[in-house]
Amino acid sequence: MNTKQYRIGEFARLTGVKKQTLLWYDKIGLFNPAEIGPNGYRYYTLNQFDLFSVIRSFQSIGMSLEEIKNILQNRNPQSSQKIFSQQLKKVQKEITLGENLASSLQQRIQIIQSAKTVDTQTIHIESQPAQFLFRSKSFQDISPEEQAVEISKITNFRYQTNQFGSALGAMVGKDNFLSGKTVYNYYYCEVRAEDSNYIKPQGTYLTGFYHGDYRDTYKIYMEIRRYAHQHHFELGPYSYEQSFIDETLSATPQEYLTRVSIPLQED
Repeated sequence: MNTKQYRIGEFARLTGVKKQTLLWYDKIGLFNPAEIGPNGYRYYTLNQFDLFSVIRSFQSIGMSLEEIKNILQNRNPQSSQKIFSQQLKKVQKEITLGENLASSLQQRIQIIQSAKTVDTQTIHIESQPAQFLFRSKSFQDISPEEQAVEISKITNFRYQTNQFGSALGAMVGKDNFLSGKTVYNYYYCEVRAEDSNYIKPQGTYLTGFYHGDYRDTYKIYMEIRRYAHQHHFELGPYSYEQSFIDETLSATPQEYLTRVSIPLQED
């Protein structure tokens, strides 16, 4: 057994921490010196290095000092396994949030880039892939207060999970958009498959863009209805309305860019 003693500064250098860290650990009863001399100096031994390594190991996986103090007093293989499993779940959640954040930022950049070349004068026929959505409950039979709560749920979910790459979207029922009303039946946001409660179907869509304030997006619905009528297209049950340039990206409503896509009814 190595009984050589080290003063606090020497032991701090050996363990790669500051002297103040050892003083604090001593104060809170987490890690005490092996001996305090008559002169008040704190002395440590190499035999304490293993215990200090245990403390740093638990710190490295995100445990608080108070948690570590309790662990040291009661640790055994079973309790340690439970602790590591709990911390693993936390780390995996943080990794997912980090991946979502990176994906959201990349998506925002791509949307801004693509918005520069959008043709707002033409209705397009295009194939769109299926999309996983997190959708509100129907607004048809609920009060404005309940609608606000539903929108809040969607908005909070986006930012709690870092899935804000695209703007909040809305769905308008066929009866509404055919009669010239853009009354929203649902709100939604794009999410990962595991967070989805609704799938926007893959298919052929009529798509148009409106450049300007949200309050005037009914104009692009008029253009899509006119185009569908001229070409004898049967439109699907819901439109999917979503901003490319919204209040997050511009302080000027006249710069907003909104996409409206309506599926063509399959024969």
